[in-house]
Amino acid sequence: ASITWTTDATSTVDENDIDLTGTLVHAGTWGSGQLSVTVGTETIIFEDRPINGDDGEAGIVQASGETNPNGFNPPGAIDANFHTVMDSFAYDGSNPKEVKVLGLTIGETYQIQIFTSDDRGCCGGRTQELSDSSTDGAGNETLTVADNTSSFFIGTFVADATSQSIYIRGVSATGNQIINGYVLRLMAASIDWTSPGSSNALPTTVDVYATLEGTNATGSSLYWDTTDKGTNFTWAYTNDLSSVSTGLVERTISNLTQGTTYYARFYGTNSTVTNFAWSDAICFTSQLVIANNDATDVTTTSMTFNATLYTGTYDIAVYWGLTNFGTNASSWANTNIIGNYTNNNSLSFPTNGLANSTPYYYAFRATNATYDLWAQPSIEQYTAGYPAVENAGYVPGSGFATLSGNVVSTGGAPTQVIIYWGEVDGGDTNDSSSIWANTNSFPGNQTQGVPFSTNTPAGLVYGVQYYYRAYATNSNGEAWAASTAGFVTAPP
Repeated sequence: ASITWTTDATSTVDENDIDLTGTLVHAGTWGSGQLSVTVGTETIIFEDRPINGDDGEAGIVQASGETNPNGFNPPGAIDANFHTVMDSFAYDGSNPKEVKVLGLTIGETYQIQIFTSDDRGCCGGRTQELSDSSTDGAGNETLTVADNTSSFFIGTFVADATSQSIYIRGVSATGNQIINGYVLRLMAASIDWTSPGSSNALPTTVDVYATLEGTNATGSSLYWDTTDKGTNFTWAYTNDLSSVSTGLVERTISNLTQGTTYYARFYGTNSTVTNFAWSDAICFTSQLVIANNDATDVTTTSMTFNATLYTGTYDIAVYWGLTNFGTNASSWANTNIIGNYTNNNSLSFPTNGLANSTPYYYAFRATNATYDLWAQPSIEQYTAGYPAVENAGYVPGSGFATLSGNVVSTGGAPTQVIIYWGEVDGGDTNDSSSIWANTNSFPGNQTQGVPFSTNTPAGLVYGVQYYYRAYATNSNGEAWAASTAGFVTAPP
């Protein structure tokens, strides 16, 4: 893989020059045995690596030898073990010298830090460079540095194989290239979803897509719901996508409700190094095929159920009754087959024999060889009702009384009221045979649940028993209070 050298030929001072970015994979040195070096809270084990082959983690393809001479003269205080790492090196051999690190995961991003130092008096004129290619000038190369400058180099790469080679090329002295140690770290590779969207919205399915960038997702999911739950895990529905590779990711969401707006987000994580990403929300609406409409022609005993078929050819039925059973066909009290219809049709079904002032529910259903679709939500519609009224008491006055009533129900229609009163109870009759002596009418329509009052004329006699009864009427019919009530005036 191509190596990007992010830090080039920097002088090594002490163990604090070890870069701790990412997660340690392994580290190695040559000629000094296993050594542990602590930097901050992290301890790094430098394994003693072979010079002609590898040990499964790292090695050199071919070198002349390894030694622990005076390879490093630190400028100040330094960890003793790191001093030993920098004082030991593998030398000479083929030019360029091929250093291999193994055990990589393809697609992951790694950082390699290389340490080189030879402070012996013999070697000040020797120079070398690092590269990701065995051919001089063909790859990404570092600056050329003298062996005795005690330098480190940092490069990053995305593994395209389970091993990576770093080439150390002698420049002024072609057979004297050296390496003291290395640290290999796994980076928190970026992972991102871009360009999310949807297509092919049908009544019960839709295709959604997004592009995964950065690194492969070792675990991923598609979340969806009727509201956008954001970047958390409270979504109602989840499709497990398992591991997915970078590039365009497309999936089909099924079991949608027709004519409903949904939201979806892709989620991906790289479990090797804790990193994750959510896509932006994808908003889509499943295709609307059939919708319930409000009832029309509502009377005290009948109404017409209505719906619209927007697209396709379907067999249509309507389910209805006193209880709303949603999409549970077998539970509805009544089912009526409407017929076979094609898109852009207004559907209706008239009913009769209903009870007045009663709520009824209905839902249309469209079926064909491909779909079984319910129009939702169901419609609730009350039949028209007769008005209902009651006497609401009286307040006696000197020579008069204030009489009150209350409209218990308007029955869904504009309602007018009258209070009948007199010295004789006229019952519930107000035709030509009525014996009620007086009528107090109220202008306009009365509001359900709001009492109404009227005063009798002055001049009523104290001690005489009078009677009154409230009456209501509207386009659905008429009603009297349940019984006549008596009243008297206040003492003079």
